[in-house]
Amino acid sequence: MSSIRKVLFVVNPVSGEASGEERAASAAESLREGGVESVVLLTEKERPASVVVSDTDLAPFDAVVAVGGDGTLREVVGAVIEDGARLPVGFLPSGTANVSALALALPMEPSGLAALILANETGALDVAHLPDRNEYFVLMLGAGIAASVIEESPRSVKNVLGFGAYVIAAFKETLLRKRSLYRIALDDRPPISIRGSALFVVNLGRLPGRRIGIAPDAGGRDGLLDIVVIKTKTLFHSAAVFAQLL
Repeated sequence: MSSIRKVLFVVNPVSGEASGEERAASAAESLREGGVESVVLLTEKERPASVVVSDTDLAPFDAVVAVGGDGTLREVVGAVIEDGARLPVGFLPSGTANVSALALALPMEPSGLAALILANETGALDVAHLPDRNEYFVLMLGAGIAASVIEESPRSVKNVLGFGAYVIAAFKETLLRKRSLYRIALDDRPPISIRGSALFVVNLGRLPGRRIGIAPDAGGRDGLLDIVVIKTKTLFHSAAVFAQLL
């Protein structure tokens, strides 16, 4: 019998195809049949996942599940850490890209998530912390084109084009943005400066199904972060590289 008796679902109802609430309800029903109680809370535009978690007393819960996209997972993980609650965090993907679920080979369906919870299957995962901003990330941090692609892919466009919104933004930013100068300081080593189209600080870089990986050796369980600078010489080269990464 699972030692998890009560689960908090934090749902972004507009993420991806806006199926999060329905998917959470399906997972909760499977858990109910297994004797596990669930509470479902929805995020709002002015009340994101991080606020929902921080406003909730986590003491009665044995696990927290983020339902939404990669951003929802990032917010939930950070808020649970800030709360000090030593609770496992699950992820039920319902976003546009769902890269976290792909990288971790997590179940995509509610029944699969419920099965993991009922079997009490957990695993350790590194989480990176940005102390200056007191923010956390599970996947990676991006600068240059990497950051611009996210900024230039608003919810309204993703709702229509899905993953294609990222592809269009990548080509647009590749066309318009010049290479940036990055200054990188690693631990106690002297800082180095390098120009490139984009910079990634990667915790999880293994992306099944992709022709290339941003950092295929970054498995998120070794206590290390990989730093990747993408240097391209021509527009065609840039477009080809980012198309493969996406």
